[in-house]
Order: sequence, then C-alpha cells, then structure tokens
Amino acid sequence: SDVPSDAPTDVPSPVPTSEPTVAPTDTPSATPTGVPTESPSAAPTEGASTSAPSAVPTFEPSHTPSTMPSAAPTDAPSAQPTRAPSQEPTVGPSTAPSARLTSEPSHAPTRSPTPSPSEAPSDAPTGVPTVSPTTPPSATPTTGTPSAVPSLDPTDGPTVAPSGSPTGMPTASAFEVLSLTERCDKNVLSQRAPVFKLTGSEHTTEACANACLQQNETECAFFVLTSDGFCHMFQDCTQTVSKEGDATYARITLPPTDAPTDAPSTVPTPPLTAAPTGMPTPTTCESLGWATKTATPSVCGESTINGVCFGDEQWNYTKAHSVCGSVGARLCTLVEVSLDVVQGTGCNMDQDRIWVSDMTTCDAGSHVVMPSRQALIDPARVECIDDNTAIGSIRCCADSGTSEPTAPPTTTPTTVTSSPSITPTEQPSDSPTMTPTTDTPSVTPTDAPTQSPTDTPTGAPSMQPSDVPSPSPTDKQSAAPSITPTD
Repeated sequence: SDVPSDAPTDVPSPVPTSEPTVAPTDTPSATPTGVPTESPSAAPTEGASTSAPSAVPTFEPSHTPSTMPSAAPTDAPSAQPTRAPSQEPTVGPSTAPSARLTSEPSHAPTRSPTPSPSEAPSDAPTGVPTVSPTTPPSATPTTGTPSAVPSLDPTDGPTVAPSGSPTGMPTASAFEVLSLTERCDKNVLSQRAPVFKLTGSEHTTEACANACLQQNETECAFFVLTSDGFCHMFQDCTQTVSKEGDATYARITLPPTDAPTDAPSTVPTPPLTAAPTGMPTPTTCESLGWATKTATPSVCGESTINGVCFGDEQWNYTKAHSVCGSVGARLCTLVEVSLDVVQGTGCNMDQDRIWVSDMTTCDAGSHVVMPSRQALIDPARVECIDDNTAIGSIRCCADSGTSEPTAPPTTTPTTVTSSPSITPTEQPSDSPTMTPTTDTPSVTPTDAPTQSPTDTPTGAPSMQPSDVPSPSPTDKQSAAPSITPTD
C-alpha cells in the first residue's frame, strides 16, 4: 500500500521488505529494532532523529551523513572508521583515543592536547612547531631549513655532516688568546664591562665566552679566565698586570664563509697558519681612518690607539701586540719602520724605540725593538729583546684595502743591512733608458761625453761645455751658439 499504517507493529517482521517504502513514516518508532536492517533506506528520515541511538551500529555507514550529528556520542567507537570524515567535528572529544591512527591528520588540531603523547610519532610532522619544545633533543636532527639564529649554547658534539643550507646569520664573534701571563687590570674600574663577572668559580672558557657574548662588542671586548675558574669581563684591556696562569681573551669579528664546507674537519686548525690567509685583512687603513704616505701607499701607521699614546711608559711585547690587536691593527715590520711608515704619526715618539713583529733573527720568545724613525736607525739600537721585558713604546700598522690575498711568505728571512739607504727608490728600473731625455738639458753635465752624438741637437745649448769635444760634428747646427766655446 502507498499509505503507511497509523501505528507501527508491535513486533517487526522477521524478514524486511524487499523494497523500502517510498515515503518514510511521519513518526519514528519509539523502540528501535534490536537488529538493524541489512539494507538501509534509500533516503534518511526528514523528521527528528531518534531519541536514543541504536545499540549496534550499522555494518555499512550511510552514503549521506545526517545533517545534524547526535547530541550524545556513542559510548564505544565504531570498529571500522568511516571512509570520509564528517564535515563538522563532534562537540566533545571521545573519552578514549582510537586504537589506530587515522590515515590522514585532521584539518584543525584539538584545542586541548592529550596528556600522554602517542607511542609512535607521525611520519609527517606538522607545519607549525609546538609553542613549547620538548626537553630532550630529538634523536635525529632536522634535515630541512635550519634555524635563522644559531643557538647561544652549541652542542658538545658536532654533526657528522653539515647542513646543506647554512644558517642565514653566521656566528657573530669569536675570541683569541692574547696572553697566558698577563691579564686586564680589574682594579681599573673604567676597564670593566657593565656585567663584570659570573657568580662563583670553576667556570669553563665556553661559559665565560658566552657570558661576554651576551653583551655587545663595545661593552665586552675582553674576558679573563683565572687559574681557579673565575670569569671577569672587560670593555678595555689597556692597563694590564702580570698574573701567571690567568688566560686573557680578545673578542674578534669573523667574516662569514662564502660557502659551507662539504664536511667538518676532523681535527681543528692550529692557532697560527703557516701561510697567509686567502681573504684580505678585514681591518684596513681605510676602515681605521689612518692615512697612507705617498712612498708607502699599501701600508699605514699610527701612534694614537683608541685616543691613547703609548710613549710615556715602557711596555713589553705582549702589551704592544694586544694594543694594536684591540683595534684590528698589527705591529709594524722592521722594513715598514725603516721606510718611515710610523714616523711623524704623533705622540712625540720619533725618538723612541718601538716593538716590531720581526723575530726571524731572534730566539724564541723574543722580538725586535728598534728606533721608530729611519734617520735614527743604528745597528746597535736594533736588538732582539725578551717579550716580557718592558722596554719599548708602541706604534701600530695596518694594510691598505686590497681585493687580492697576500703572496706566499718567503722561504728565507730577509737579513738586516748594516746601513740601509737613506731614501730607497720605490721601485728600481728593470733596465736603463735606451734614449736620453730631450725636454730639458741636465743642470750638471755628465763626467764623460756620450760615445756618439745625438741625431737631433738639444733645443738649448748646455750651460757648461764638455771637457772633450765630440769625435764627429753634428748633422745639424744648434739653434743658438754655446755661451762658451770649446777649447
């Protein structure tokens, strides 16, 4: 019949009809059947949903989900999840997590994470990291893009292979050892950094360096690690005191590499290289504001370092090296001082003897002390002095900007001449000139006449005739007769 019965049967039929009714009943049954039909109705009911869900879910889910989800979810989840997730998530999450992970993650994460993480992590991590990272690091490092800023406290063990994409910002600073016998004077309060020391003792070099890096370069340019592990930080280290066992470190700025290495070195490089660097000196005469001289355009010298003259007292080599290095400069070489690179650069030190970087003729632990003006250089005043002896003043040198690395060092050292030339030529000529000058006659004639006369006579007669006449007359007479005829 096309019209449904007014009241449902007390007992459902043992076998459902072959074809479902064309129109659903206006009122659903108050008591659902104990066993669901094997074939669901072609269209869902249009009225209100049942007040209680079925005790046993259907074997096959409906092709079209209900418009409104049930107010109360089932106590037990379905044995088999639906092939397609619901368009809207449930109002409340399930009390127990599902036994197996879904094949695809949810589009929107839950508002409250689970108190216990899953036993197995997902193969595909989330696009956005968690707000609070895990306390222990991951067993396997990330292979994607590294962090934009490196960690302040690096790991104790480096990675076996570096990342294919280096960080966008390289490590800003590093430190080099200045002295193991002298330290910055902590009693000079103006030299101290704003944060002067770390609490307690037994600090490591890394801990002290990291503490210094927390302050900017002008606030903390040096730090001292004492023999018993105290960490002291300084913005200046001009005034020092002798202290055996205390290590003094200076902050230096490192230029970033053009490209990362394919693999890290198994053994770190020693402190000093045997050959010049492939990169030009980062601190130049131009960046320091030091002027070069016409005779020595590739190098400059200066006597006032950070506004201080170092000629009133006598200093040792370690102090001289530290003062020049504090501004990125260096000690001058013996040859540079001989060329008057630092002469006349101020502080009335032209009469003083200064430390130079040369030690090739000295014993280990000694360097050359010499007059800082070429005119005063005497072999007796050019000496090898022990590095710890306070005997010399301090003047510094730097190189002019260059785009090419320095040439390899010579295999044998240069020897000090007993009496260098007063004014050496900038560059000797490779060969003498083939023809004499014709613009202006020389003021003083040569001692001997030329072997053959010139093809063209000079425009003006010589001021003094030659002692010996030329062996043959010139082809053309001179424009004017000589003032004094030859004998």
